[in-house]
Order: sequence, then C-alpha cells, then structure tokens
Amino acid sequence: MNNLILGTAFGYGPNQIEVFVKSLRKYSNSQVMLVVDSLSEELTNFLTDYNISTYLHPVDLTNIRVSEIFNIRHKCYRNILEYNFLDAERVFISDVRDVVFQGDPFAHVTDTDLEFFLEPKQIKDCEYNSKKIKKLYGNKFLSEIGNKEISCAGTTIGTREGILKYLDLMLLELNRLRIQNDVFADDQAVHNYLIYNNYFPNYKKYNTGYGPVSTLHHLREGIFNNQGQVINIDGTVVPIVHQWDRLSKDRQQVLYQTAVL
Repeated sequence: MNNLILGTAFGYGPNQIEVFVKSLRKYSNSQVMLVVDSLSEELTNFLTDYNISTYLHPVDLTNIRVSEIFNIRHKCYRNILEYNFLDAERVFISDVRDVVFQGDPFAHVTDTDLEFFLEPKQIKDCEYNSKKIKKLYGNKFLSEIGNKEISCAGTTIGTREGILKYLDLMLLELNRLRIQNDVFADDQAVHNYLIYNNYFPNYKKYNTGYGPVSTLHHLREGIFNNQGQVINIDGTVVPIVHQWDRLSKDRQQVLYQTAVL
C-alpha cells in the first residue's frame, strides 16, 4: 500500500526535525514530503539519508505571520497532491517539530474518508481556541460549539481524495476570511468550523486515549507503559504522539530514547 505523509518545516534544520524523521523511519517506509523554505547542504544530506522528499516554497520568515504559514502550507499540500503521488491510498497531514512516532501511522484500519483527532478539552475551556473562533465567527457560533471537544488541525489522516476535499474546503474558507477580514486566518479555527458545521460527509473523530493519535497539550503527563511509551486507555501503544514537547523534561527524555535512539 502506498501511503504519504505531508508536513511543513519552514525555518527548520536537522535538529528540529530529527525526532519526527528518525522515529518515523523506525516504524514506516511511507513516502514523506516536507515543505521547506530553503535547503542547506546539512538539511539536504540529512533528509536524503532518511529518504525524505522536499517541496521548496521560499518565504521570508522575518516578515511573515504564523497564520500566513498555515495558509501557505495548505496551498502547498494541495499542489503536491494534485500533481504528485497519484497512487497514494492514504495521506497523513502532520505537524513536524512536536510529533514523535511510536508505530506505523497507517497501521490502523479505517473505512472513512477522513480522520480527525480530538484534544481532551472543550473549546469553551481553551482560551486559545475560543479566542480564535470568536474572532473569526463571533460569539454565537462559539456558544453553539463551545461544549465540543477541540479537534487539532495539526494531525489529519484520510484517503487521497478525502484529503484533497479537506484541503479544498480549508482553502476556500481561508481565502473567504482573508478577503472578508483582510487578514490571514488561523487554520485551527477554520478546521473546527468546518467539522462542526458538517462540511465533511464521511469522517471519524478519535478521542485522545482511544486512537492512533494522542495530542498532549491538555494532557501534559499522558499515560505511559513501563518502557516510557505513551499508551491508550486499553494499554496499546499510540502510534503518533503530538505535542510531546509539552511533557515534563524527564518524560521527554524517556520518550526520546524509546522512540528515536
């Protein structure tokens, strides 16, 4: 089965992506393409050693807002999928710097077009998410979805066609907001807006602790086995750990040694 992982590594060198790359290659030979702003000799050699492809999209990082990068990366992913990897069956869109792998990200069975991964906190109880949604969509919409759990835009899995549809809708809404508000919108708010307005007909939402991704910002200490791996409620090892850098330094060190060394 041909699977693909897409990520963005603007401003990153080998040190910032080491955990992502090395832990992934312990468990998976899937195709990987990272969107980068430049390619030093050191970065090129590192990525070549681990069979990681790149998509070059130069940007001036000194004069760019983070929200604009969110917009850029979705455009790049859309372009990549439109013209490349036509045989990819499943696609994983992932953050890079704060993701560590403990297993094959595509090992689980699914029968939906898209898979979204929830954080263990309601939107109304998260200052960051509620602020972003209120700014873009107002108090009324925030009150309508405030008791829903946060869906993290940093990790999304789907079929190739499902991800293309996801990217098309994300870009349409991001562009609409940019024209309407003359500002680059945060993709986290748009991601949740589309999900909770039922724009996607065939998807599954996984809670942290019950699926292939654990998102740890609101679950700082996670749940661990005796080997220091993050596990689900049923004791199975979680293949993808997002925001692992929110753990305590001791936990980070154990997880690093387990997943990378």
